[in-house]
Amino acid sequence: MVGQFYRNDLPELQRKIKSFGYGVIYDKNDLLQTMLHEYSKRGDSSCVELILETHKTCCKDHDKYAVFIDLKDFYGKTALHYAAESCVPNCINLLLFYSAYKHIKTTEGLLGKFPFEVLGKNAAQTVTCANKYRLEIECIKLLCE
Repeated sequence: MVGQFYRNDLPELQRKIKSFGYGVIYDKNDLLQTMLHEYSKRGDSSCVELILETHKTCCKDHDKYAVFIDLKDFYGKTALHYAAESCVPNCINLLLFYSAYKHIKTTEGLLGKFPFEVLGKNAAQTVTCANKYRLEIECIKLLCE
């Protein structure tokens, strides 16, 4: 069910949360990715904010709150890793604001990587080199402060 969510926009996401209940944000696909992973991968900051705000409102247990935001998928990546790969400063800033931990390594590969080490790996092909450089600088500032 999660795989179909990332293709939709904010109004559709709002409708699905309203229809299925807030628990839908915790559903996982075959790669153990939640909606937060999917929308972070897309760099859709409005949907990421809705998911994080819904989680914040519904989760009263601080430990469970942090676990969801820093949840690793099949590849050992968190939502922050995907936002860094997409090089979307708004998304990274939102995740950090909602307490995503920026010092988590992936479990992919022998050593794993921090979010700043995967920065811009999957940046949109439509971004010009100058814009990509500017975005990477913004993201580096967020992830390395």
